[in-house]
Amino acid sequence: MTVHPDLKIDYFHNINTKDKAYWLGFLYADATMVEIGTKTRLELELKRKDEESIDRFCDFLGLDKNRKRHRIHEKTERTLVSFACKNITNDLLSHGLKCRKSKIIKYPSLKRRDLELAFLLGYFDGDGKQGTTRLFSGSKLFLKQIKKRFNLKFKVHISKRECRLNGRWIKGVEYYLHLGADLFNEMMENYKDSMPRKRWHPCNLEDKHQRSNEALTPEKRQRRRELQ
Repeated sequence: MTVHPDLKIDYFHNINTKDKAYWLGFLYADATMVEIGTKTRLELELKRKDEESIDRFCDFLGLDKNRKRHRIHEKTERTLVSFACKNITNDLLSHGLKCRKSKIIKYPSLKRRDLELAFLLGYFDGDGKQGTTRLFSGSKLFLKQIKKRFNLKFKVHISKRECRLNGRWIKGVEYYLHLGADLFNEMMENYKDSMPRKRWHPCNLEDKHQRSNEALTPEKRQRRRELQ
């Protein structure tokens, strides 16, 4: 099967739009670079329920959606798209996407905050926990760089985990970082075309105080003002 003639082979050469930054972040989280002889293939595999994201990726890149394959892995339905294009894989490598990347990725230099926020959201859609602001990675350095870049007060935590691989349970560790409500909401407002099931707006401390205050009776509200 040949790569679609509409494939935008220079799409990732310059990360100068929020769309490109979002997909770079998504690929940081969920893509695999596979070396086969002298070629490097890009593979993106998601659970079947998130197949829409693979369709959108194909649309942005001009990739033939007939390249998609479906399979069942560890009793989970999954969708996979893979292809080899030297221009695209070389550009992604230059932006920090590595083969066997999970423990060695570093935060890329994108120069503009809107691009950084879009990248962060793409990564969250791939490796963030739905309904939280928690971001996971096998690279502690990557999360520490995000913490520093966005001046986050939260610590990088370590989490032991077990995953099933080819019928065997494998023990390992990963790291996670809370982005917090303010950064998360800014990230959501900055880029609207992200994974629908992970879009939400957590409230910050000021919001929580306001909601709590509105729920009080007038007498209790007056009492709170007197204590402040």
